[in-house]
Amino acid sequence: MYGHSFETFVLEEIIRRERLQHPHTQVFFWRTARGAEVDLVLDRGSTRLLVEVKVGRGDAPAVLRMLTQSMEDIGATRAWVISQAPGIEVVKPRIERRGVMNMVEWLPDAGRAGRRRG
Repeated sequence: MYGHSFETFVLEEIIRRERLQHPHTQVFFWRTARGAEVDLVLDRGSTRLLVEVKVGRGDAPAVLRMLTQSMEDIGATRAWVISQAPGIEVVKPRIERRGVMNMVEWLPDAGRAGRRRG
């Protein structure tokens, strides 16, 4: 039960923050006929980010293989594994493991670069 609650919290928070900054982003779940799945795909039209949420560290080889294949299938530029472990680390090219406190920084808009909200 804990894992489902954690996953739901993280996904809702990412979607909420993405909607505030990029209201036109499409969000969806993705699953293949073979059973590979991704918890969340954020599609901004020109870029896609895959998000997989794990209660543990989430950097198991099977998870990373699935994300690598899914990135190819979907045409995503990056993937994140969101976990409870603190910090951000690159676990494979274009795949980062991020702690829940580091889950919201994503691909700044060129038009927003340098602007601060106050």
